[in-house]
Amino acid sequence: MKREDIKKASVNAIHKNYGCNGQYPCTERNYCIFCNGNNTAFDCCECGADEFNQGFIAGAEWRINSVWHTYKEMPKEPFAILAIRPDDSIEVVYFTNIDRWKSLIKRCGFVQWAYIKDLIPNTED
Repeated sequence: MKREDIKKASVNAIHKNYGCNGQYPCTERNYCIFCNGNNTAFDCCECGADEFNQGFIAGAEWRINSVWHTYKEMPKEPFAILAIRPDDSIEVVYFTNIDRWKSLIKRCGFVQWAYIKDLIPNTED
């Protein structure tokens, strides 16, 4: 996911949360950066959308980065993982034991990894 995608998702969430493009159309829509304008929400109507936007983006970035581990951290469970090389190429690795992991680090030069199960969308209610 790219930063631009996160920003678009944040604007959609702001519209849904505040109803500014729907049920409760904001009178400042032509001025607000989250609708049609160039001003921050604080400058327009003090509705809180600026803080919502900052929190949304920070939360999205945290979630994306929270599943990735450095190569120095060894996987604790025998699961499939995604491993990233310095050139940003990605490989699926089936981690089975510590010796295999050490061998893969030396041979492939992985810099980061994530459990595949941690990358699957959360379907909890």
